[in-house]
Amino acid sequence: MAQQVAFSDDNEQMQWRSVSGQRLIDLREKLATVLRARLGLDHANFFSKVVPSQDGISWRTALGGEVRPVGELDDADRERLERRAQQIRSDVAGLVAAFRDEGDAAGSVADLLDAMLESLATARLYSVGGRPVMVGWGMGQSVAPAAATSAAATTAAATSGGAEAAVSTTGLAGRSGLGWAFVVLGLALLLALGMWGYFRWLMPHPSADGTLDSKIENARRDAASTAAKLSQRKADLARMRCEPRPPDPIALLKKRIEAAGDDCDKLKGLSGDPVLSGREAPLAGLREQVAERIAKQCSPPPPPPQIARVDDDKRPPPKPIQKAACPGKRPKTEAPDFALVFDASQSMKFSVSASEQEIDRVLEWQAVRQAQSSMGMFGRLLGGSIAGRRPDIERLTAEPTRITLARKATEAVVRRLPSDVDIGLVALENCPRAQAIGRFPGGNRSALIGRIRSIRPSGGTALADGLLQAGRLVDGVKKDALIVLVSDGRESCKGDPCKVAAALKARKPRLRVNVVDITGTGAGNCIARITGGKVFTARNAGQVGRMTERAAVDAMAPAHCK
Repeated sequence: MAQQVAFSDDNEQMQWRSVSGQRLIDLREKLATVLRARLGLDHANFFSKVVPSQDGISWRTALGGEVRPVGELDDADRERLERRAQQIRSDVAGLVAAFRDEGDAAGSVADLLDAMLESLATARLYSVGGRPVMVGWGMGQSVAPAAATSAAATTAAATSGGAEAAVSTTGLAGRSGLGWAFVVLGLALLLALGMWGYFRWLMPHPSADGTLDSKIENARRDAASTAAKLSQRKADLARMRCEPRPPDPIALLKKRIEAAGDDCDKLKGLSGDPVLSGREAPLAGLREQVAERIAKQCSPPPPPPQIARVDDDKRPPPKPIQKAACPGKRPKTEAPDFALVFDASQSMKFSVSASEQEIDRVLEWQAVRQAQSSMGMFGRLLGGSIAGRRPDIERLTAEPTRITLARKATEAVVRRLPSDVDIGLVALENCPRAQAIGRFPGGNRSALIGRIRSIRPSGGTALADGLLQAGRLVDGVKKDALIVLVSDGRESCKGDPCKVAAALKARKPRLRVNVVDITGTGAGNCIARITGGKVFTARNAGQVGRMTERAAVDAMAPAHCK
C-alpha cells in the first residue's frame, strides 16, 4: 500500500540543492541511468523521483509493493532495510571514488553523485516492497516530518507491474526562533557561495552546443546507437564463424555418378560436365569410371571411319615439336593476360600465426573501444567493462604481417613477368564491392609496384566481386589468361565466389585461376577447381613468397628463354 506522510511547513520554503546552476532533482533521471549501468537497478531506485503536486510535491518510485516508513517496521525488518540502504550508499561512494580516479570528465559526474549522497542527511528512509527508497533527498536544509498519526495517513493501492508508488510532502520541519533562523540562513548563504565558486571552477561551462542536460541526453542516444551497432557486429561475427563452407564440387560429382547408376542418358550427360574435365587427380579416376559405364551399359559407338593407308615411303616427315615463343620474339597477341587479386581486408594486418578466433576477438574489442572513445565521458561510464580484457594485439600484429608478406611476394612476381604481359590489379578492400585499380602495361611496372605498396588493410573480403572484376581485365577467349588470387580468408560480403568462377569459366574457357591460400582456409578451393587452376597453401611467413611465385609461373617466360 502506498502511504502518504504529511509535513508541516509550506512548499515555498523548500530549498533545493543545486550544482552549477542545476538542481540535483532535475538531473535525477540521468544520474539514475549511470547508477543502473554501473551498480544495478536497486541503486537507481534508491533515490525516489520528485513530481510537483497541488499540495506540495510527490516522491514517487517505479517499485511495487507496500510503502511504509522505516519507523513503522518491526526490529528485524528495520535492521534489514537499514543495512541494505547503508550498503547502497557505500556502493555509490565507491563509484564516486572510482570516477574521480578516471579523470576530470568522470570527476564532474562524481561531484554530482557525491552531492546526492550528502543530501541524504536530510532525507527519510522508506520501505517499498521490502526495498529501501529515500524520500526528501536533494534538499538544501534538513527536513523533519511532523508527527504522523494513523488518522492523518491515507493509503492508496500500489500496482506491481511498474506502477509508481507515491509519498507526498507539503513542506519542511517546524519553525524555530527568528534569531536561530537568521543564523542558519547566514551559514547557508556562506556555504552556498563557497559551493558555487567550487563547482563553477570544477564543472564544464555551458557552451553553444547545449547545456549539460542536453549533452547527457545526447550521450544516452549515442550509447543506444553504439549498443545496436555492437549487437550487429557480434551477429555478423557469429554468422561469419558459423557460415558453412561451399560444397566440394568433386564430392557432389561423385554423388551424381552414383545416382546415375546404369542410366545411359545421365551417364552421357555427366561425361560433358565441366567439373569432370578438371585437372585434379581424383577426376581422372572418375572420368575412367564414367567412360567404363557408358561402354558397358550403352550401345556401342559407331565404328571409326576407315583411314586410307599411306606407305611409309610416301608418309610426310613429322613436324618438329614447337616450343613456346619467347618474349620479344612472339607477337603481342600471343602473350598471356595476367591479373592479381590482392586481399586487403582487416585480417591481413595480422601475422600468419594469428588464428581466426584471435582475429575476431581483436576486431570486436577495437570496435567497442572506438565506439566508447567517440562518446567521451558517458561512453566510459555507460560502457563499463563491455569491451572485456584487452587481447595481446602487439603479438598478433607483429611484423611481418600478412599484408607485408603479400606485398613483397606480388612485387617480386611483377618484376619477373615478361614486359609484353599486361597486368591487371584488383584490391579486396571493402564490402560490397572490390576495387578494380586498373590494367598496367609492361612499360608501367613502377606505377603498379607503387600502387601495390600503397594498399592498406581496411574492410571486408569481397572475394566474389574481386574475381568478377579481375575477369573483366583479361581475355581468356582468344588467348590464355591467368588470375592469381592472394587471400587469407573467406567471402565476407555475401557474394558467391564459386558461382562467379563457374560463370567466368563458361564465358572464358582459356581462363584459369590460381589461389595463394595464406594460412590454409580453403576459401578459394572451388575457384581453382572450377577454372582448372591450383591452390598453393602458405602456412607460414616463409612460404608466402614461394607459393605466390609458383602460382604465377605459367605467365612467366618459358624455361628455355634467356
